[in-house]
Amino acid sequence: MLDGWTRACRHGSRCLPTPVLFAVRDVTLAIETSNPSGVAANASVRPGVALLRGAEVLRVEPITTDNPQHDDLMSAIDRACKAANVSPRDIKNIAVSIGPGGFTNVRIAVTCARMIAEATGAELIGVPTALVVALGTPCGNGPVAVALASKGDTAHVSVVSNGVLQAGEIMDATKLATLNVACIIADCYLPQPMRDIAAAKRWPVIAPVFDPVACARAADGVAPEEPARLTPIYPREPEAVTKWRAMHAKKSD
Repeated sequence: MLDGWTRACRHGSRCLPTPVLFAVRDVTLAIETSNPSGVAANASVRPGVALLRGAEVLRVEPITTDNPQHDDLMSAIDRACKAANVSPRDIKNIAVSIGPGGFTNVRIAVTCARMIAEATGAELIGVPTALVVALGTPCGNGPVAVALASKGDTAHVSVVSNGVLQAGEIMDATKLATLNVACIIADCYLPQPMRDIAAAKRWPVIAPVFDPVACARAADGVAPEEPARLTPIYPREPEAVTKWRAMHAKKSD
C-alpha cells in the first residue's frame, strides 16, 4: 500500500509532493465539550469526542474536566484515533458543538476543529449546541425548549421541533411562558423563576445530555463552513470583557 505521497525529482527540478493514492475519507470526528459544568453528576454520557463511520460508532472518548488548568481535548482526539485505528487522512467531516456554552470551552473546541480541518482538508460543520442537546436528550414528543447559558434571571433559549432549530435568544420567565413546548431541557443553573413557569405549565425540566455522538448525527442537517468563517455562538458579552469595560469606565470618570 502506498503512503499516498511520492517525491518526483526530474531534470534537476525541485522535489514536490505528488498525490498518487488516497485513502477513502469516510470518518466523522465529532467534538462536544461546550458545557462541562452543566453535565449532571450522575450522567452516563460525558463531554468528549466521537468517531463515526456512517451510522457506526467507532469510538467515544471522554475528556477530563476535573482540572481547569489542563485542556484534554487534543489528547482525547489522539486517544480516540489510536484506539479506532483512524488516521488524519481518514477524516471526512469534523462536527463541533459551537455553543452557547462556557466561553473558554467553546472557543478551544472551535479553534481545534478549525485547525484540524485546515490541516486535513476535512469539511467543518458547526453544530449549535441546542440542536445537539435536543437530539441527545430523551424528552418525549413535541417541541422542546433548550435553555443554556443561564445568568441572573435569564437564559439563552432555543426551540427545537422535529429536528429543526429555531433561532435562540436571551429570555426571562415572562418570555418563556409564551412558548408552546412539551418540555424544557436545562441544567441545574436554570433560574428559579423559569423553573416556576415550567412547573405552572407542567413542563418537565430534563437535564441535558451533551453527547458527541449526537453532535455527529445532528451535523447531517447542517451545511459545512469554511474554517476561517466558523465562529462560536456567544449569547452574551464575555464576563471578563464586561468587567474590563466597567473598570476602564471608572478610570475615565
